[in-house]
Amino acid sequence: MIRFRGANNSNAELFIVQAVQGVGDGIVTPILLTMAQLQVKHVELGQITAIILMFSTLGAGVRSSIAGGLYTNIFLPALRSRLGAGASETVINSVYNSITAADLPA
Repeated sequence: MIRFRGANNSNAELFIVQAVQGVGDGIVTPILLTMAQLQVKHVELGQITAIILMFSTLGAGVRSSIAGGLYTNIFLPALRSRLGAGASETVINSVYNSITAADLPA
């Protein structure tokens, strides 16, 4: 699915990828909630549902924090290493700052 999120793809391809991921999430999440809810008494349904959703949200936050830490602390030195001594600081910064742009610089 990473290939379909590339810079030169159409909006239709991006929509299809998001739709497939949404369907997958829509199938998995209710199953996980139902499995957890089957294991507890009726009076504890709200608690187990809240715990499952809390850990899901907490995991997403940790994942985003790790990704942000890697991007800010490791990505730039790795670019310098991979692009070699021949790459100017302008080129390195251009690639580094292009992660949120529509396409990578040449």
